[in-house]
Amino acid sequence: MGKAYLIDNCVIYNPELHSLRRCSPSVPQDIIQLNVPASRCLELLLTNRYNVMNQKAFFKFVWEDNGVYVSANTLYQNISLLRKAFKNLGLDDVVKTISKQGLVITETVSVEEIEEDRIDLPLEPPPLQVQSRPFGSHPLARKRLLLGSKLLLTVLVALIIGFIIISITDRYQHKGHKGYFDPYVKFAEVNNCLLFRASTDKTDDKYLSFIKQKPIQCEEKSWVYLTIPKGRPQVSIITCNKNILESGVKCRSFDRLRELNYD
Repeated sequence: MGKAYLIDNCVIYNPELHSLRRCSPSVPQDIIQLNVPASRCLELLLTNRYNVMNQKAFFKFVWEDNGVYVSANTLYQNISLLRKAFKNLGLDDVVKTISKQGLVITETVSVEEIEEDRIDLPLEPPPLQVQSRPFGSHPLARKRLLLGSKLLLTVLVALIIGFIIISITDRYQHKGHKGYFDPYVKFAEVNNCLLFRASTDKTDDKYLSFIKQKPIQCEEKSWVYLTIPKGRPQVSIITCNKNILESGVKCRSFDRLRELNYD
């Protein structure tokens, strides 16, 4: 099986399945499926554990190497998802922010590379029990039988857990990756661009004023997602060849500045 990471001796991260789980899961809540960007962010941090990773390193490893360009807001949305996942599994402060430098795995958190099939083996041998045995049975033969039974049980448990993780992955991988844009709604169509904003922002005027001052030209019909943080001059713009919630979508991201009096 592929490489995995044991974090603080209680949580397993599998980069191939994009999953976090307790070492001995007993309920469905003990297994958390990460979206692909959040998983790739964690993989970068663990591969370079205890070394500070700046924004440029995250952008290249998680997105740009796959032909996608995003804003810093998207990066920190995924870091927030990571922290929430660790907290749900009982771990706090795994990922630490170093002001004006970047992100790093906290030095007090232990990280160990493991083989995924190790985690289901018992940590301690079961207590010895005195049992009567049929006449003619050999102690060595009984020991081999017990070892074979334990190995079979371990394989069965691993297969069941793997099936659960794969099922969750198939269901949520695409939706989780794009879930951030679920609440975005169309508010206008200008210059062959379909314009979208967050449904929580009820003011169309500042968006229309921005478009009037900083026109966006779409040579072909495009889906444009605008984010205008209140009190900040930076405007995040993501343009796609179709709805960002659809599979196979291609997007590019860039920022522009605006006057704060638009708010």
